[in-house]
Amino acid sequence: VDGQGAGSSFSALPIPPGYVFDNVIIRNNARVVADDPIVVSNALQILAGSIVTHSPAQANGVGISARSVEVDATSSIDVTGKGYPGGERPGNINTNEGRTLGGQIGAAIRAGGAYGGIGGSYGGAQPNPVHGDPRNPVALGSGGGRGGDDNWPGGNGGGRITILATDTVALAGAIRADGAMPPGSLAGSGSGGSVKIDTSLLRGSGVIAANGGAFEVGGSGGRVAIAYDYLGQAGDDLDGLRNITAFGGHGNSAWGGAGTVVLRRHDQPYGDLYVDDNQAGATSGAWTPLPHIGFGTVQALTADTLQTDGKVVLLPGGLVGLEINPNATQTHTFTIVANTSTTLTVDASGGLALTNVAAVGNAYAGVHRFDNIFFRRGGFLVTGDKVVVGDAVRIDEYGRWTHFDATAVIESRLDLEAGTLAVSSNASIDADGRGYLGGERPGNEGTNEGRTEGNTAGSSIRAGGSYGGLGGATDGGTPAASHGSLTQPAALGSGGGRGGDDNWPGGDGGGWIRILAGEIQVDGVLSANGATPSGSLAGSGSGGTIDIETGALSGNGFLRANGGGFEVGGGGGRVAVRYGSLALATSHLEAKGGAATTLSGGNGTVFLKQ
Repeated sequence: VDGQGAGSSFSALPIPPGYVFDNVIIRNNARVVADDPIVVSNALQILAGSIVTHSPAQANGVGISARSVEVDATSSIDVTGKGYPGGERPGNINTNEGRTLGGQIGAAIRAGGAYGGIGGSYGGAQPNPVHGDPRNPVALGSGGGRGGDDNWPGGNGGGRITILATDTVALAGAIRADGAMPPGSLAGSGSGGSVKIDTSLLRGSGVIAANGGAFEVGGSGGRVAIAYDYLGQAGDDLDGLRNITAFGGHGNSAWGGAGTVVLRRHDQPYGDLYVDDNQAGATSGAWTPLPHIGFGTVQALTADTLQTDGKVVLLPGGLVGLEINPNATQTHTFTIVANTSTTLTVDASGGLALTNVAAVGNAYAGVHRFDNIFFRRGGFLVTGDKVVVGDAVRIDEYGRWTHFDATAVIESRLDLEAGTLAVSSNASIDADGRGYLGGERPGNEGTNEGRTEGNTAGSSIRAGGSYGGLGGATDGGTPAASHGSLTQPAALGSGGGRGGDDNWPGGDGGGWIRILAGEIQVDGVLSANGATPSGSLAGSGSGGTIDIETGALSGNGFLRANGGGFEVGGGGGRVAVRYGSLALATSHLEAKGGAATTLSGGNGTVFLKQ
């Protein structure tokens, strides 16, 4: 397929579907639209300034099956902006919102499209939910919402690329599924799309990207998943794999969060997750949430369907391929094959039904599995389900991990099981202020009291939240009672009551971190501190929970579940460490009451057991 050296317009691949050639060579500035699969028994070569793409919103994307695929340094497979349309785009005219999975209504006005990460938001605009299986990306990227004035259209999402090369993918050029940028006026950019590659040898110095669009309001990164046997040597390994990206779009008004990159050797069961948002010397300002099912209660059950409690918003179809444990008292999980906003349908073909292991009223949770998780370039991961890592978690290069904020109905936590965990000196697991809401906080408006155990009313006006220690109080304020287990703490920190004048909101409680790992080295910080309020004698939040069980805990870092300070302090939280060996100074384990100018909170508890 020869473009004859001219910058010709794009046209359909002139090979009817069903034909198989020994080799296909696309060369000399050819511009090819390939909406049908390209099947080659030997080599597909894309050379000399040529580009292969697919039509807008074509759900199957570019599909390639060959022995080897070669993209030279001047060429690309590029489906930038070929995903779901943005608001007011062709195919979506007279619609404010961008489109997302399956053509559903997605990101609102002034919100970026979301897929692998959270979409940017200007002025509180709502992006669509994060969705899809990080290990098997098959969706188009989501479009951004239109701008606020003059109907400026949102950016389209990135497209979809699927490559099966039994021998080699040799990449000197680019494979791109980036989101598109809108023209202006705070319109949302599109999210990155999907790149899925399965090959024996991946080599080259090129780029594989599913980045979000970045203009005024950024779109999120998409998803990249690569299965392989071998990688190229130094200088021929896509720059140490750092040229494989799903960066968020860092707009100048709002950022989209990074998406996900999963690399899986064929001998690995799950693959390695990379959380990476292209930040040097800083943590990203936007989140990469793993698709959220949450810790909930079963409302109804059949052999292959589970009705959730509806507290977490689920995008229909957005959980396909993920795992659900329908009963936290046992370990068997099921793969989700379909979902509505409240009902999960699972694969029960193995002979074990949901009703064999669970019942109405049981606690369920989503489960994410990886062989390793690596944080780099300021990656900021957010989870609200169980995460199981067979080997290592390494949080480095200003990486940060937290859990979703609690709401008036949701109690979230960070629940990790891993072989080893290492937190470097510039990194953290940080659940500060992710606990129960303070009085008058968003989601708890019109309520004087902060919330506490069971998401019930707790500390009063002018009183700090209580958990391991009592919150401080002044001018007649009454803190809630301290509560929870000393040896196996399992609760969020409590919110402080509002201030006495002008409805100043209280501080939120600290979050809840639970880690089970063979070895843990902390040179940075594990933190579940309570948040401080703004003023007028509002109560600070209490510290939350850090609960660790490990064969060995070492490092020079800190574990902190301190109460918030300011004018009225929150109580300290609870830290518990059950260990085989301890080489971290016990003075670096803290559950202090919040130091305050009027009345400090009481200290919480630190429990150590060998």
